[in-house]
Amino acid sequence: MTDSNDKKTAGTTVESLTAYFLKLYKIHLGLSQDSPSEIVPVGPYPPNPKLFTYDLRVEQRGEWVSRRLTLGRIAEDTGSKSSCFFAIFDKQLVIKVPPSPIKDFETYLAHIERDKRIARILAPRPCLIPGVSAILSRVHKFPRDHEIQGEQRENIYYEWLRYSTENQVFLKIDGKFAFFMDLAQHMFLPEVVALFHGQDKKMQQEITADVSILDAMDRFEGRYGMDQMGLGIELKEVLDGFESRVRRALGQSAAALSGRHDLPRHWFFRHIAGMPPVKTTEELATPEQEKLTALLAATVEENRQVINDYLEMVRNHLRRSSASKLLLYMAAVTANLLEALAWLKEKGVAIRDIKPDNLLVAGDQARFPVFLADPAQFAIGLIDFETAVVFKPEAGEPVAQPMLGGTPPYATPLNLFANKLIAVVYKDLDRALYLQDWYAMAGLIYGILTGSQLFAKTARVFLALPKKIAEASKAGRSGAHIVAQVSRFFWESALAEFEAGIVARRADLSAIGVPLSESVAAMFVHELEMENKRADAMIDDLIQRQVLFKNSTNQEVLYSSSAAQVERFAAKAGAVPGVDQASLGMLESICRLKGRMEANQALQERLKQINPVLSVLEVLHLLFYRAAVFMYPETIIRDRAAGTSGAPAAEKTS
Repeated sequence: MTDSNDKKTAGTTVESLTAYFLKLYKIHLGLSQDSPSEIVPVGPYPPNPKLFTYDLRVEQRGEWVSRRLTLGRIAEDTGSKSSCFFAIFDKQLVIKVPPSPIKDFETYLAHIERDKRIARILAPRPCLIPGVSAILSRVHKFPRDHEIQGEQRENIYYEWLRYSTENQVFLKIDGKFAFFMDLAQHMFLPEVVALFHGQDKKMQQEITADVSILDAMDRFEGRYGMDQMGLGIELKEVLDGFESRVRRALGQSAAALSGRHDLPRHWFFRHIAGMPPVKTTEELATPEQEKLTALLAATVEENRQVINDYLEMVRNHLRRSSASKLLLYMAAVTANLLEALAWLKEKGVAIRDIKPDNLLVAGDQARFPVFLADPAQFAIGLIDFETAVVFKPEAGEPVAQPMLGGTPPYATPLNLFANKLIAVVYKDLDRALYLQDWYAMAGLIYGILTGSQLFAKTARVFLALPKKIAEASKAGRSGAHIVAQVSRFFWESALAEFEAGIVARRADLSAIGVPLSESVAAMFVHELEMENKRADAMIDDLIQRQVLFKNSTNQEVLYSSSAAQVERFAAKAGAVPGVDQASLGMLESICRLKGRMEANQALQERLKQINPVLSVLEVLHLLFYRAAVFMYPETIIRDRAAGTSGAPAAEKTS
């Protein structure tokens, strides 16, 4: 059995998982493990082609019985620390196999308890944490099982496993303990945002939904408009010609056409929709399918312009009919992602590996996707705390050292450094931890709304950082030097890639207005205030160091001047022969810093209004540049308007 998902990470494969679920299925049937069985690949799972469906077949009392399993890797190419899988086997499950094998049961439980502690801090925010009952409920039932719920159920299974140690094998894949999370009550964020991008599938549905629409031109006009009637008539002529050619080529005696006179139309529309024209050999025998394929190719080639015009018409129709609804959904999802970010900061938790596969959507699934129109009707929850840290521990306790590492498209260099070094270099460990989530959230929001990865090139840069760190350490470089070196290497790439991504999708990102909750607005205001304090201190230092404004009165004038006034001072000074170039450069830096402060102050005023709304473009600048300015301070004097209108000028210091 092979498929595209069958790739190893930390020794765990899709084959290992399918064998594991086959074992569970045999237990459920009360059969021995040596009972005849087979795993039959069925095909990609239509709602999510990254998943694959299998038939688990077992012989029971002389008859074959089967159970469907859908399985796929999570974040397959992102460099995630653990092997993670999504499975549908009666329930939806997330399965995580740690990279370092856990062989001791009590150590395994300690990992679960750690996640539970973080979930309690974040309550009532929905959190998906590992639990043994998610899988053991398929293996063993207790008396009055239906009356046992939640934590009590987990504790009873713990004791059962301590007493019956041989049953711990059901929590192991390839001999290693795995973590199982039950996703039955919620939806995966990627599953939800697939709604934003399934244009090809929507096109196929629209084209094949009504194959007789050209027989009733009033229906065609009602759906696509009077101005498209001419195109409809042309397409009807193409379709009529194709039907005639099919009947001549296949003959009236063809079994497929004797009872289904509309089959040629289905074949035609499926083909131009990019689908296999024939569903089964019952529609058309295999030898005759070759003739049909040739006829379809010839028809399309001879009428390419008409068919291309038709496809473009359908595409535009779908854009018009769904645009306003999708914008509403996108705005609400973005609003709730920001709400989750604000909640994390308030509770003092940094996830340090925020990505689509680590988030869930908690809402009334019976009302999906309608509930996405209102942020109050759903919430964003969290799935994985593998790299998380509580940066506001109880009084007297130090901030624990979290696992180092992260998922490359969503990680910064600080994901790779220990707390002690970060605290020495940046002086503010809390911000250094939670701003890692801000960078990740910028990449995540851009990705789910555009369908493109914002930091694809920078992800490759991140992958190269461990080697650079090791080489610099071996060469005897100080920790601060290493942080500065890898930060420059990383952030120069991230800054360029961010601006390129924003420019490419500026119109789309500007069109989505995001309503900000009180807590989100307050979070942004606080960060802008801290950045302005930092900029103010930098301005004061530059004024003291420059030599063009020497006396205290002139320096006070410079300090209180606006960005525009400082720009004029710099221009006038630059025209003087022999001017001190270092001081002139400092004036230009002061100008940029003041420009940033003024932009930040204007944005703060907007955020303090009742029910503030920002475009996604502005949100992305807020998230990205707060992280960039803190982690790579040179950023603050390179971009005077970042985080405001969304139209920053990427200026460089002289």
